[in-house]
Amino acid sequence: MTTYRQLTIWDVLDELSESPPTSSLDAMCDCLDAELESLPLEAQLSTAALAFSQIADILKSRAEVLLQDTRDGLRPAVGDRNNP
Repeated sequence: MTTYRQLTIWDVLDELSESPPTSSLDAMCDCLDAELESLPLEAQLSTAALAFSQIADILKSRAEVLLQDTRDGLRPAVGDRNNP
């Protein structure tokens, strides 16, 4: 019999950190909401703070990748006949 385990917010954040920069954050938001729901208030705040910190790091990395892609796209190609 196959057993399944529910992903925690930390599992989802780990997957999200390795996913393409344009992938959706919807699953992470749903998972965070579900995980916080069952915790006492102090634990909710602590967990949310840690999750938001990791989310900010992921978004920063994604932004850096997208900005670099944009910069690379604006540079002329080596040997471009219009710009030798």
